[in-house]
Amino acid sequence: LDNLKNVKFTFNLQTNLNEKEKISEEINLVLYRIFVECLVNILKYAKASKVTANIIKMPESITMVIEDNGIGFEIGVVNRKEQHGLIVMRERAYSLNGQFEIRSAISEGTKVTITLPL
Repeated sequence: LDNLKNVKFTFNLQTNLNEKEKISEEINLVLYRIFVECLVNILKYAKASKVTANIIKMPESITMVIEDNGIGFEIGVVNRKEQHGLIVMRERAYSLNGQFEIRSAISEGTKVTITLPL
C-alpha cells in the first residue's frame, strides 16, 4: 500500500450507536472486516474525494452503508478472480444471514450496504 500514501479524502461517519450498546462479537467482526475491505478498495481504485459511512441500529437489525464519490465501476465487468474482495464481503454478510448490496456506475461512485439481523 506504499503507493497510497498520498491518497486523501474527506471521511464522515454517522451512527446512532452508543458505547453502552452491546453488539455481538460476530457482528462486530463482520462489519469491521467489510468496512476495512471497502476502505482499501476506495484507496486503491475509487479516486474518491469524499467517503461516508453510516451505521444504524434498529431493534431487529444493524445496517452499515459505505458510499464514495469516486470513479465507480461496472459491477458485471469486475474480474472475480482478481477482485475477490467483493465476493468475500458478500459471503461475510451471508454468513450471519445478512444482506449485501453493492451499487456502482462509472463516474457516479459506489455504495455498499450491509444489513445484519440482531
